[in-house]
This record gives sequence, structure tokens and C-alpha cells, in this order.
Amino acid sequence: MEKIIEYLELIRTSIALNDEKIIAIHVEKIKQLDIKNHDNLLHMINLLDRNKYNLGTALINKIILDEREIQKLKTKLKLLEDEHYRLSEEKNEILQNIDTFNSNFHAELNEWIEVILELKKEILTVQLENATQSDRENLRLALDESRRTYQEFLALGRTQETKQSPVLSTIDKLLLKETYYKAIKLCHPDVIPYSLKNSAEEILTQLNDAYIKKDLPKVKSIKLKIQNNNELTVAYKERISQEVLKEKISKIEEKINRDKEIISNLLNNLTYHRIQSQGNQWNYFIETRKALKEEFERLEEKLKIHTDQEYSWVQELWSWADQKKIKNFPQDKNELLQMTSLDISHKSLNRLPDAFVYLKSLTILNASNNRFSHIPKQILALNNLEELDLKKNDLEKIPKNIDQLNHLKILNLEQNKIEKLPKSLGNIKSLRELKLSYNQLQKLPDTINNLENLQGLYLKGNQLS
Repeated sequence: MEKIIEYLELIRTSIALNDEKIIAIHVEKIKQLDIKNHDNLLHMINLLDRNKYNLGTALINKIILDEREIQKLKTKLKLLEDEHYRLSEEKNEILQNIDTFNSNFHAELNEWIEVILELKKEILTVQLENATQSDRENLRLALDESRRTYQEFLALGRTQETKQSPVLSTIDKLLLKETYYKAIKLCHPDVIPYSLKNSAEEILTQLNDAYIKKDLPKVKSIKLKIQNNNELTVAYKERISQEVLKEKISKIEEKINRDKEIISNLLNNLTYHRIQSQGNQWNYFIETRKALKEEFERLEEKLKIHTDQEYSWVQELWSWADQKKIKNFPQDKNELLQMTSLDISHKSLNRLPDAFVYLKSLTILNASNNRFSHIPKQILALNNLEELDLKKNDLEKIPKNIDQLNHLKILNLEQNKIEKLPKSLGNIKSLRELKLSYNQLQKLPDTINNLENLQGLYLKGNQLS
């Protein structure tokens, strides 16, 4: 088309100079070109052959403007197509990385995950069999969810096995990428006719799928198929109207926006973040396998506890903690036995389970803001306690055997209804802080003077004389 524009500009200049001989020469040159599909050029030649130069000049101006606009649109289209293929390559690279990671994850960790899910299912089954009527519905729902998760995991594993990617050597990885990019260039819209665009899109879809699956033979086969297809590999010059170009630009912009959205979602994908955060994915698999092994051992112990009457107290504590929604309550028997601090405040408690006495390692217990009318005997059995907070309960008196807690350093009994303190309180020589504010005390026992380590005694809001 560039040659035609050159001739048209010469004809326009010759018309201005009224040089009919030069006009005729260049019109004849245009006639020698393939213009049978260019209606405006044919009409212009007809006008010039009849010496209608004014009309011919107006049409020449229109043709030149139209062709320049077409060239602008073609340039824009090429830039957009380059952007689209760049984004396609980026998207496929990310998908391949995710697919490779998932394949390795399946090979390295699936066996552990499967047995862990199986154990969780068994534990819930045993719990449901031994549950009270009030707990059965929640446990039944939990068991149904566990079974569903287990079946979904097995189905995912089967899917992963069917799409297992081959393991490529470093050389084959480089060859895969090189062959893929060469094949893409052979299918680039710049080198194929508009009429073959659909065929090219179909080939590109097959090519991308083979690349993501790391199917090197398939990528090579597609590349060879393209090379042997003359229609695709021979440059094809066809005239495209502004309308067609604008439609193509609109479609390619839609593809670009769609690819950008897909890439954005992939970059926020949990698996991709995991890949990016791990310097070496094999180290990640080693650490994860170690954590899964520990989880498996913990669950095995838990299952043993649920099926062994010797550990019924653990079941009792777990059930109680779940029911009362106690936060950070250990789900491992050994951790439970070694727990040193526990917060059971703000739970509207008025009693504790008998098994609470097994928490012998507790040194700090926050039982404030509950409804205890007396200090539970289970707390009095925890003779390693150093800090006990029973503020804002409904305590009316303190038991005489409070001195069993002979390691207490801080005792908070504020904002209760206590009228009298037992003399035995003076036997807790370790006490450093005794908080009794806002009770109904009228006097203190003389034995308070025996608390030789006491550094703080808080009595505000009582009826002491």
C-alpha cells in the first residue's frame, strides 16, 4: 500500500501542476497493481480517466487519510498483540510453576496428609460414640465435614496423579522454553492472514496446554506442524478495513484485560505465595513433612486417649474446654500436663470438671469474671499455683484449707461478697500481694501479720473499722 500512496501523492501534485502526461503515467502504474478489492481506487481511476480532476483530487485525499489511519490502527494492533503474547507467556510461566509445585507437593506430602485426615475422622467417630446428648449434634456435623474433606482430598489426589508432569533435565527445560517461544512466533498474528486467526488461536491453546504440562514432545510436534503448514508460515498480505481493525483492537484489549486479571489472581494465589516465600521448595517439603509427622504422632496419641479409659480425664478436659470455648487450650496430652498458665475468665463458670486437678503444672490461673460462689476444690488441689485471680465472682467465704496453696505469691479476691477471712490465710508465707478491695469485710484475722513476705495489701471498699 505504501507504493500506492506514493503514486497518489505524485498524481495529486501533477493535478495541481496541470500535468496530464505525468497523471496518466502514474494512473497506469496503479492499474498494474492488485487493486480489484479497493473500490475507492477503482472509482478514482474512473474519475481521472474522464478528466474529472477536482473530484479525483478529493477522493485521493480521502484515500490517503484513510490509509494513514489504517496504518496507525495496524501499529496500535501490533503493540497490543505483542502485549497480549507477553502476558500469555507470563501467565503460562506462573501456571507451570504452580503445576510443578503441586505435583511435587502431591508426591512428597500426600501420604502424610491422607493418614492425618483419616486419623481425624477416626477420632471424631470415637468422640461421637461416647458423647453426651448435648454434644452429639455438633460432633455429628464435625464428622460429616471431616468425611467430606477426606473424600475431596482423595479426589484431588487422583486428579493430580492423572496430570503428573514429567521430570525434565535442565537441558530439556531450556529446550522446552526455546521450542515453545519459537512456535509462538510462528503463530504470531503478524505473520498469518486474518482468515486463519481462528486456526492460530486453536493451535496456541494446544501449545500453551502442552507447555504448562511440560510435554516437550507435544510442543515439538506442534512446532513442526506449524512449520509444515504453508498457509501459516508464508506471510500473507490482505487489505483490512478500519472497521475490522477497530474490532480486532477491541477484542485484543479485552484479552489483555482478562490476562491481567488472571495474572493478578495467580500472583495472589496461596500456592504461588508459598513458592515465592520458599528459597528452596525441597527445604519447605522437608520441614512440612516433619511438621506433618509430629501432627500424626499427636493425633495417634489423641486417638489412644479417646479409646483408653486410663486417659478419660484428658477427654473430660478437652470436652469441657471445647464446650466453654477456652482459648489456647492444649490439644496434646503432654502439653496439657506441662501447661503453666491458663485463662478461664469471662466464661460464666460456676464449677470446674473433676479432671481439672490433673493440671498440676499450673502456676498462673485467671478465673476472674465468673460465677463461682466458693473456691472450687479442684483449684485448691493445684498446689503449684503462684498467681490466682478470682476477682469479680460471687465468693462469700474462703475455705479453711486455702493454705494448701502454699506457693501463692499473688491472690486477687477483689469485688466479691466475702465477709470473713480464715485464720489459715496467714499460713501462706509466700504471699506478696493480697487483693481484697470491694468486699464486705468487717475485720481481718490476726494471722495476717504472719505474712512476712507481704508487700501489698489492698483493702479499699470494705467495712473495716
